Amino acid sequence: MIVLCAGTYRSGSCWLFNAVRLMMPQAGLFTGFLDTRQTLLEAEYADNAVLKVHAHRQWAVGKADIILTSHRHPVDVYASARVYAGRPANEALIDGSLVEYMRRWRGLAHYDVAYEYMVQYEPRVLDDLSFIVHGRPCEDLESVVDELDLLEEPDDPRAVHPVTLLTKDHRTFGKHALTAGQQTAVCARWKRFIELCGYPVLEGQE
Repeated sequence: MIVLCAGTYRSGSCWLFNAVRLMMPQAGLFTGFLDTRQTLLEAEYADNAVLKVHAHRQWAVGKADIILTSHRHPVDVYASARVYAGRPANEALIDGSLVEYMRRWRGLAHYDVAYEYMVQYEPRVLDDLSFIVHGRPCEDLESVVDELDLLEEPDDPRAVHPVTLLTKDHRTFGKHALTAGQQTAVCARWKRFIELCGYPVLEGQE
């Protein structure tokens, strides 16, 4: 079984990846970031594989047994990106991932979850994922929740953790904010995305 965990940047795809990874049988499990065809080939030879991806890769979609995706209000995506590990936001990458969610992942996914719902109803989302992957509620739910809370990050800000795929200070935990003007600009730019995902439109953006 190959599970793809896709989604827009700063929108919980790493949480999806780790949640599924922790719920899978660990023997014979291959995990990683899907960046090359070689990675996909290694995944095909494994008993099970969980792969994280942002960019749509048509050559991988047909090989996936399950595709999971997540989305987040664009205001929070841009705000999180601006404080992520103290780096400047790569807005071109964010723009591309938002477009690909609307055009590709949303229509392909077996499960699409809002970041906000994921945070507020974590156990419920874990059960949803387990039903999709295993056909039953999440076993050892409390243990999986605890492990997700303790996911390791590397000390080096340039490194990626080989197991969790997290970078240093990957999780921003809401430590961000945009000015009112910046929020209005993001909402105007991504009005279609906001409406598509059922988010409320800010006053003045109707």
